[in-house]
Amino acid sequence: MKRRKGVTLVELLVAVALLSLLMVAFYTVFKMGNKAYQTGEKRVEIIQNARVAFDRMVSEIRQAMPEVGGNPDVVFQIGGGTSKAGTWITFYAPIDSVEGAEKIQFSRYSGEPGVGSETNTLYRRADNPPTDSGNPGPSSQEITAAMPGIEGIVTYLYFNERPPVGVVHSGLIKITMKFKADPTDANEPEFVLHNIIKTGFCYGIGMGGGF
Repeated sequence: MKRRKGVTLVELLVAVALLSLLMVAFYTVFKMGNKAYQTGEKRVEIIQNARVAFDRMVSEIRQAMPEVGGNPDVVFQIGGGTSKAGTWITFYAPIDSVEGAEKIQFSRYSGEPGVGSETNTLYRRADNPPTDSGNPGPSSQEITAAMPGIEGIVTYLYFNERPPVGVVHSGLIKITMKFKADPTDANEPEFVLHNIIKTGFCYGIGMGGGF
């Protein structure tokens, strides 16, 4: 009479251990793939948001005009940064008003440029514009707002070529903005947006806010 062979306890434990290792390996691969997918989705969203904010900044700069009642030869004020590149730009543009123009400024400062430190966010400062009838707006209080969707990612914002302090000239404004999905990660790739705008007259000033 033949003896029926069974599975020993040791063999069963080995099989369970191997199966557990396979399950852990499959889970690790799945988790890594899912994380890479989510990171890619987040990066794509951030790039799209940064481009929308950058394009809005460029669009408003293109609409710049001299200040009403001010120096007709000055359209832009650029300051901060180095002797040839500024970190903020101020101008007037009819963005939210038909007859008047609001004062607008782009920078990485949450407040007055040159006061405090630059942040990793692109800020837009603006005075409330006058009404379409030419009357003052409901408030002359300035509004500082982070450009939506790109808070905390902008690592570099420059406007070249900045004219020397106190000098007015016409030419090109080269806008460069760099950003990272995670500025704290040294291995995170840095993305760059460029645009060149043919300007009216531009005026160079120092580190003061000029707003």
